[in-house]
Parts: sequence; C-alpha cells; structure tokens
Amino acid sequence: MVWRNGISRRDLLRYFGAGVGTLMIPGLVSCAPAPASVSTGATGSEAAAGTASGIYTGAFTATMTQNPQGLDPQVNSLTESFQAMLACFEQLVDYDPCTDSFFPQLLAEMPDMSDTSLYVLKLRDGLKFHSGDPLTAEDVKSTFDFVLEQGPASPAYGLYSPIDTITIIDPLTIEFKLKFGYGLFIPYLSSVMGGIVRRGARDSQDLQRDPSGAGSGPFKFVEWVDGSHLTFERFEDYHIPGVPAYQQLTYRILVDESARTAQLLAGTVDFSDDVPKKDFATLIARDDLEGVQGVSEKVSYVMFNFANEMFQNKDLRKAMSYAVDRNAILQNVFDGYGIVATGPMKPGTRWYDPAVEELASLNLEKAREHLVAAGYPDGVTFDVLTQNNQRHIDMSQLLQDMWKQVGINVNVVPLEKTALFDKAVLGSTDWTVVVTDWSSSVYSPDYMLKLVYATDGSYQRAGYSNPKVDQLLADAQRSGDEAEQVALFSEIATEMADDTAAIWMVWEAWTPVWRKEISGYCAAPTYYDYYDNVKIDRS
Repeated sequence: MVWRNGISRRDLLRYFGAGVGTLMIPGLVSCAPAPASVSTGATGSEAAAGTASGIYTGAFTATMTQNPQGLDPQVNSLTESFQAMLACFEQLVDYDPCTDSFFPQLLAEMPDMSDTSLYVLKLRDGLKFHSGDPLTAEDVKSTFDFVLEQGPASPAYGLYSPIDTITIIDPLTIEFKLKFGYGLFIPYLSSVMGGIVRRGARDSQDLQRDPSGAGSGPFKFVEWVDGSHLTFERFEDYHIPGVPAYQQLTYRILVDESARTAQLLAGTVDFSDDVPKKDFATLIARDDLEGVQGVSEKVSYVMFNFANEMFQNKDLRKAMSYAVDRNAILQNVFDGYGIVATGPMKPGTRWYDPAVEELASLNLEKAREHLVAAGYPDGVTFDVLTQNNQRHIDMSQLLQDMWKQVGINVNVVPLEKTALFDKAVLGSTDWTVVVTDWSSSVYSPDYMLKLVYATDGSYQRAGYSNPKVDQLLADAQRSGDEAEQVALFSEIATEMADDTAAIWMVWEAWTPVWRKEISGYCAAPTYYDYYDNVKIDRS
C-alpha cells in the first residue's frame, strides 16, 4: 500500500498529548447510477464469477443488522448508515486498521501539524466524483460549510465545531483555521461524517436515499431495497489502481441473528461482523470460516430522558443503576465476550479511573434506599424502549428482572432501530428510557463525551446537561499535556458516574466471522469495517 504514507495512531495521539487507549480488533471503501446490467441482491457464492485483470468479477457480500437511517454523511447518526456511507463517500484522511495508522486519503500528503490551530491541506490531483466531475477545494469547503451552517442539527458538528474559518488557497489547497489548538482535528477528519460531498449535490437530489454521483470513493451506489440489501458497483476511475479488487459490494440486511449464522454457513454471505456470541467459537473452529475477537469501542448502556421529569430525579437513576448486575449481563447476553462497563471510559486505557467502580456496583440495599428517597416507596412502573433484535431484547428483559427485585417494574417495548430513534429524540417527553449501545467511529477519549454528553453535543438525545462536565471537557480538549488530560478525564468520568448520567453496562467484543476465500481483512475497534484491502479467491 505505497499510497498510504501516514502516521501511526499512537504516535499521532501521543504527539498531541492525547494518549492512546488499548488496541482492539477487525475491518473500507467509498456513489452515480450503475448500468442496468449490474445485478442486485447478489450472493457471495457466485460460482460463475471469475477475475479480469486481477479484479474479481463477482460480489463481496456482508451482513448489516438493520436498515440504514439514510446515506448523507453530514446528516445521519446510526451505525448502519455509517457503514453504508463508507461505500459511498471518502474522507480527506482515513484510518488503516492493518497498520493502525492515519493516512492521506483524498489528501496528497499528511499536513504540517506543528501549529494545531492552522492546517493547510493539499488534495491529490485528478480526483473525480462518480458523476465525473473533478473533486476540488470548492467541494471540501462546501462540505464543511454545510456542517457549520447546520450547527448541532448536524451530527458532524460536534467534531468540526472548532473550525473558525475555511479559506481556499487554490483549486487543490485549502486552509482550516481553528478557534484553538486542537490536535485531534486530523483524526476526526477520518470519520465518514467528514466525507466530501460534491458541491451542489444536495440541491438536486435527496442524498438520504440516493447518493448517486455525490461521492468519490471506490464504489458507486446502485440501489437500496428497504429491509433487503444495498448494492454498490466498482468505480473504474478510482484514484488508487487495483482498488477495490472486486466488482460489486452488497450489504444484506439481516435483523435476525440466527440468519446471519445460517447464511455464513451456506456461503450466501462472505462476512458478518455481528454473529451471535454463542455461535462464535463454533463458527471459527470450522475449516471454511475465520474470525477474530477483541474488546471494541462499543458500549451497551441505559439512556435516560432528562426532558422527562421522572428521570430528572437522580435518586431514581441511582436506584436503577445499583440494581444492575453488569457481570450477569456480560455473561448471559454477550457470552463473556467483552468487559464490564462502569462509566464512559473503558477499563485498560490510561483514561480509566477505578474509582468509578464503587459508583456503579451491584448493591440492592442501596437501590431500595434510593428508590424510597426518589419518592417511590411502593415502587414505580414505566416503559423501556429498545431495538427489535434478540440481543437488545434479551438485555432489556434481564434488566427488567433485575429492576423488579427492588420495586422498579418496566414494560419492554422493542422497536425497529430507525423507528426507535425517531421516537427517542432530544427534548421530547414521550419516552422515558432506552436500552441501546454506542460505538465511537474515531479513537479518542473525548469522542463519545463531546457528541453524546456535552450540553451542545450533536448526538444528544437524552438532554443530559452538566456545566461542570462541559467545562472539564473543554479544558481537556484544549490541554496539550497528557498528565493533565488524564486527570481531567478522570474527574469527568467520576462526576458522570456519580450523577448517573447513564447506566453503562458492557464494552462489547467484536466477533466478526468471514469465509476463508476472503483475505486482506483487518480488524478495527470502531464499528467501521474496512473492506478496501479485501481480495476474493473462489477457485
């Protein structure tokens, strides 16, 4: 991969005083209409497919757990959309899980980082969108201008709000001036939320459903059939020769966990990053499958609605937290694949402070005391929303049993994921609690905090607001001293755990499995699966 002359993630984050967490596990790619001859909904076992000039002429098929929310990189916030958009849009900087490094994707080179408040970025020459139009500094500026104009209404705003001014120097050079020195700006450019959109595309089409011609990466958009599949076709004018090494990428939408296992075994899909944990050991023991596992950036948690007066009651939140046996959830829902979560920082990283463990321990006596203090001596009843897949239902039902022991009675209401998050919106009082998960798309200690828990976080749904946390987070982001950052993030985690901003339960392990005819896949601890190095040999 000679085009990937980048800088290691560890070196980059250490350079900016943003020390690194532990490395974890598996997984890219990047939308003009395809010709009518391209098949859709194709399986991964097309025996007739061969190779042409080293390019496999069939499809690589991966599973997707839910329907995407949409396909506009600056508008969406759900995991499935992010994964699909990686097949449509490309960023200025990207992350390579095979080398654990950031590298210039649309950029010709990594920028000078001696002044972390000023970045001059130079684009590669000859870049094209799938429409055939050249990709220039005008497109880069319009992409980030859109984010800044939208403000917190754009999920991307939380990452790029430090931008002060954007100046075009020439057609291939653009300057970003930040409001303060911010070394993590470069890693944050690797998020698909920074995917470059062709200037004017939003004026002529709905990118949420049809991103044709608006992206510039290895694949072009073909179709999206709700509840069935998304299909992409190889972009012949992609700027990296020989990439991708196959003709078609298909995402098959399989909500049912057992269906993912069955289709892997049948060979109708090539890859699944979310097989049932109970099946993982059996699957990777087979001669025709491979897999890998490791702790990810994905945390399962209970989200409170702070707009609902009931959950402004800290004692109720604490009663619910003390009643949760996190280890039982890890063992019974995740089959032990993961580690217990006690706060917003993952154990094993330099940011983790064990002091939070006492604040998030199982203690039924304290749970009952806090429930009485909350004003519910005779118990309380309310609905709990969750996703309609088996893992989230199992987790919610286990929580239901745990809470019942102390007098908290809940009704579990499963909803399709997009319907769930259409209901659980910021400021609405029509929901109470959601059992869900969060996964960071970029490794950094402040990513989840600034997007989900800061008062102005662009991923805010819960409405959590704590001025002390906001100030500590701002101080940590501006600090260039690692020891000071560690102390600040420790104080943030302790404050949030004591405040019971959420009930964090399990840092889940990724357990991706793929067929042995697939090679070149490398694992990433984020929820992105990177497919640009994948090769297929069905001979």
